[in-house]
Amino acid sequence: MCHRLAVVLTLLAGFLVVSPGTAYACSCAPTKPKVRMDDSHAVFSGVVTEHETLGEPFASVAVFTMRVDSVYKGDLTATTQVKSSEHSSSCGAELAVGTRYLIFARTGDEFFGRDVPDAESVPLSTTLCSGNRAVTGSGPLTTENVQPDIFGTPATDLIPVLGTPRLIQTPTPPQPTTTTTAAQETGAASPWWLITLLPVAALLAYVLFRRKQT
Repeated sequence: MCHRLAVVLTLLAGFLVVSPGTAYACSCAPTKPKVRMDDSHAVFSGVVTEHETLGEPFASVAVFTMRVDSVYKGDLTATTQVKSSEHSSSCGAELAVGTRYLIFARTGDEFFGRDVPDAESVPLSTTLCSGNRAVTGSGPLTTENVQPDIFGTPATDLIPVLGTPRLIQTPTPPQPTTTTTAAQETGAASPWWLITLLPVAALLAYVLFRRKQT
């Protein structure tokens, strides 16, 4: 009897370890793209440039800095931050630095029923359940370069809903310029030549003056 009970407990423990559904507290339901667009305050695509973790270890918030290239909804600048829970078990968004994403975000600390830890001065929130998608390449979003969401849903119904984006131009750093002096442009003599010629001119003037006197 004890042997059978030990076997049952071992199998149950193994199931709990290998089954991600039982280990995670987060559960998401598929939502149509039109609903996500309507419920989001900001929809944009861009590359994650920085990932910062704030707060306590078990209630930490992830702040993602993104270089935005296209805005489908909202008033965003070229550099935008979005926050989420740091842990996927709390429905935290899984965004990798250097990867381009299509992001659905809301202002405040709640999105699609999921609480997001507070982060000062970062109004936009997103979650694992928000419908964010990885994007390959740097061109316009299409059904070919927008990856399926976490539910495996392709971008077929998403692209028509997004509409025409407002493109964000990344500021180009100023190019170094070479300053050319007026003397270099015209080929004129440098000032030190003038200083050298002054005594010679004075001597010639004195000689001519003495000749006139004699």
